Amino acid sequence: MLENVVKYGQSAKVRVRAEEDEVVAEIVDAGPGIPEEDREQVFEPFYRSEAARRSGKPGSGLGLAVCRSIARAHGGEIRFAQSAEGFVTQVRVPRLFGESARLAA
Repeated sequence: MLENVVKYGQSAKVRVRAEEDEVVAEIVDAGPGIPEEDREQVFEPFYRSEAARRSGKPGSGLGLAVCRSIARAHGGEIRFAQSAEGFVTQVRVPRLFGESARLAA
């Protein structure tokens, strides 16, 4: 996710927070973002949006597909949104509880 921000965004902030049952990592960037009509399709292997292809920047279209696969393998999800701060990419994964959380730390 961060590689895409570095490639296409102009600047970024990263925030991580623990919610009751999830850990949320947010990347907020000042780049062009992903058009709403492409937000599901960008997770398809080898898909690159028109803007990404026109940018002249190298890429295979696998990065976001791999990121989503990893998030989902851990019971999580990736979401996109536009906010007053910029384009937001949010990765949510279940929070570990009890003994398993202590052992993982």
